[in-house]
Amino acid sequence: MELPAKTVITAYPHTPEGQGAFYRDVLSRLIKTPYLLGAFIYNYRDSAQCYVCGQNDCPIETRWGLTTIDGQEKPAYKAVQQTFKK
Repeated sequence: MELPAKTVITAYPHTPEGQGAFYRDVLSRLIKTPYLLGAFIYNYRDSAQCYVCGQNDCPIETRWGLTTIDGQEKPAYKAVQQTFKK
């Protein structure tokens, strides 16, 4: 499945590095929000299969994790860890 053409998050490629940059930027901005009490990261580990369409490499639901399927840390893991340490 593909995201609708109008769904765009600019400056963050759909790569592990882009995901890490996204978390670093978004969490840094959220932390500065005076009424924010906390944050929850949706997926700790990548999924092997999309729960919506069943594809193994669906860009929508299989690679959101902070770690790979086998538990290897992705750049997003370090971004979240470093941001929450501040």
